[in-house]
Amino acid sequence: MSDPRSSSLASDSSAVASPLDGSSFALRIHGAHFEMRAIYSRLLRTMVFPHPLPSFDQKTLIQFRRVLDDYEAHLVLGLLWRASEVVSELALTAAGLSRDGESDCLNCHALAVSLSARAADLAKTNSRIRNIGIAANAFRLVERIPIHSARVDLKGTSFLHDFMIEVARESTQAMSGMASLTPDAMSANESYVSKGGSNE
Repeated sequence: MSDPRSSSLASDSSAVASPLDGSSFALRIHGAHFEMRAIYSRLLRTMVFPHPLPSFDQKTLIQFRRVLDDYEAHLVLGLLWRASEVVSELALTAAGLSRDGESDCLNCHALAVSLSARAADLAKTNSRIRNIGIAANAFRLVERIPIHSARVDLKGTSFLHDFMIEVARESTQAMSGMASLTPDAMSANESYVSKGGSNE
């Protein structure tokens, strides 16, 4: 009678990823993502947080720092930066992007619509983006422009531009070794390693 544990072990071993499936490239890509998030957080602490507007108390500023040191805040700031007048049409074109008729200001509702996965999430997303705008304004990253009682537009500042450029510059330095690491190149490297360093 066969041991059921042996078939279970065989099943488990078959689930192990092949060393040639591009895992090393995927690991490097995810590592790069985490590295950029770490750089964003560090530059917030060293470049942005020391320079708040004078009208906020320390307790409020602590809350604002927590709001900004978040993935969604990074995403929103990136969208506001891209839409800002500080980023030229030439730079957008070179990056393969366009404003698609957008003005240099965005409002919370428009951002919430673009970031919400479901209509049911719209109100909560809008509220979070509103808080991000208020926090970013406290640290001079965003200008809040009242349009009427129910709408405030958000506009990226030149300080936001300087901050995002520095995040990109340091991220590029940290990931400089990845320039030639395409999936094909990484698969070739995995194959080389799996053969014990032999090209045969």
